[in-house]
Amino acid sequence: MGLLKSVTDKVRQVSSFGRSIPSVPKTLRDAGWDDEMSFWREFCQSERFIENFCVRAPNPEMDQDIELFIKGYAVAQNAHGQVPRVLDIGSEPVSMLSHSFDGEKVELHAADPLADDYRKLWDPSKYKNLVLPVACPVEELSQRFEHNSFDVTHIRNALDHVTNPLDGLEQMLTVTKPGGFLIVHGFANEAVSENWQGFHQWNLCWAEDNDFTVSGKDGSVRSLRKFFGKRARIMRPWMRYPQDSKAWCGFIAQKAPLI
Repeated sequence: MGLLKSVTDKVRQVSSFGRSIPSVPKTLRDAGWDDEMSFWREFCQSERFIENFCVRAPNPEMDQDIELFIKGYAVAQNAHGQVPRVLDIGSEPVSMLSHSFDGEKVELHAADPLADDYRKLWDPSKYKNLVLPVACPVEELSQRFEHNSFDVTHIRNALDHVTNPLDGLEQMLTVTKPGGFLIVHGFANEAVSENWQGFHQWNLCWAEDNDFTVSGKDGSVRSLRKFFGKRARIMRPWMRYPQDSKAWCGFIAQKAPLI
């Protein structure tokens, strides 16, 4: 038993440093789709969705620090006559950033693998200035968008839902401009909290030494600092503990500029 544990630990340690990670099986993805549609079918008719996601400016549920970071970046770019391009990934039915920019010039795009399914659940034509997603999973961003074309790529509470989070981060790097920013945030260790149900097959978590981790049901833990290497620098990971909610974690990383 001791030898088996030793070998297993070594395998896990090696996998932690590499970029490979097992993908979620299709059966679990199908179950996740059913759960997701069931939730959004009801939520899209709720007062909370209509008021916060479709009407109010800005959306009160959007993380203020993230929003201010993007707005501040836009102000700086606008001052030099440039309009930053922002991609909201895993946006669900509508981008939470739709009403974030008041005076700042931003070209906002959104993508979600279930975009076509969401359109069947509500009527967005009743509301103004909403940015709706195109159908595209994070693992296929470079097939839909040009390489090195976005100043900011943003994913909120969705990286833990994907088939393969490292593939997703690789794609975010691909479509982000050199010197641009990747923003990732969501519930900490959500797969454990949700008992590995539906789309919740990955845990995201803040780590010491300016690091952030992704872990799966196989028990291995991937360091994103090692995953990015010299290609991107994690500027600031964080973990928050709201009194009325589960722990929330995230990071902002800057893609290495061209030399």
